[in-house]
Amino acid sequence: DEALTELTYDAAVAGLGYSCDFTQRGVSLSFSGFNDKLPAYIASVSKSIASFVPNDEAKLAKFKDVIGRELSAFAFEQPYQHAGRYSQLCTMEPAYLPTDVLKELDSLTLADLQQWTKTLWSRGFGQALIQGNVKNEQAMSIAKTVAGAFNLKPLPENERGAPKLAQLPVVSKGYGSVLQREEPNPQNPNSAAVVQFQNADRGNLKQQMAMEVLAIIMGNPFFADLRTKQQLGYIVYGGVSNKDGVRSLVFTAQSSVADAPYLTEKIFEFTDAFSLADISDEQIQGYLSGLVSKKLESDKKLTTEAGRNWGEIVVGQYAWKRRVEEAAVMKALVRGDLEDVLAQVVRQGGSQRRVLTSQVFSQKDLKGMAKLGKLEKDGALIASTKDFQTQNTFFTHLKGNPGTLA
Repeated sequence: DEALTELTYDAAVAGLGYSCDFTQRGVSLSFSGFNDKLPAYIASVSKSIASFVPNDEAKLAKFKDVIGRELSAFAFEQPYQHAGRYSQLCTMEPAYLPTDVLKELDSLTLADLQQWTKTLWSRGFGQALIQGNVKNEQAMSIAKTVAGAFNLKPLPENERGAPKLAQLPVVSKGYGSVLQREEPNPQNPNSAAVVQFQNADRGNLKQQMAMEVLAIIMGNPFFADLRTKQQLGYIVYGGVSNKDGVRSLVFTAQSSVADAPYLTEKIFEFTDAFSLADISDEQIQGYLSGLVSKKLESDKKLTTEAGRNWGEIVVGQYAWKRRVEEAAVMKALVRGDLEDVLAQVVRQGGSQRRVLTSQVFSQKDLKGMAKLGKLEKDGALIASTKDFQTQNTFFTHLKGNPGTLA
């Protein structure tokens, strides 16, 4: 960005902008603006990025220092955040801790960066989304201009970068697969536990939508129990994650008065005892109506709509009507659908119960630290995150047909 400042400053004043980001899937280049000079701006910036090779040792040192400071801040994040990051070492590939990246950053030289930059654009696979007040002919011209600037040679599909999600093993009883780590900040008095129940039946949209509904229904009672009633800590919440179409119910608790094993025990006590019996059909219908309305809510900004469409392109599913399809399935859910997922995915004895428990132990709690490396309940300790991934399978990437965006 700094290298292009002189080129892009005047354009920014005129309302044109760009961003260049490096992700696990590759390089993401985006442009925006309402000026008729946008096509020329896109062409100029694309050529500059494609031809750029770093050559300034001082600037490299400055950027390494800035990035290094950001990475070093990892140790001062909260324990519940650490628990979440540690769990990704088990579920995502690739996955790295900021400390791992920092080690590589320290050894990076200008020669390394120059060599990498020279080969960066040698091969690749590109996709484009051009959305807004633009005609088809102009959109195709812009896409060809960017493609010509980088002149990428074809990259086979099996070599294209994409993160993979691990399928957790079925563990019908206990705490499931348990990852334990020491809190990296020795001065933080808090411990944390994050428990996630993964629904691996990705192809069953009814079950996936039921997971979203259960997250809303269970969230407030979970907070009321562990936070308000038991007063275990200020950070207590339940929710749902969606990774590549796979939903997981996630329950988080952090405390300075209870250690990680105790927090874990209380989380499972809640999930095992939770029942829909005290929730009326009218209340369930209210939850469903609220979630359906939210899914069908119109995008208020072009950037929001474009971001949603780009998300479909990035994951390669191109489900342009995803919100409508999900809303239709969710609207048809009944109590029995929720009970089925609760019994099979969450409760003890469930045939599709896949659980990952991530525990972080405060170094200031000596009694708690004495439990590190031990399990007080049924479960399987994860000795190595790499071995854990090797022993389990990854979900295949879903592929869709681009079709027509309408």
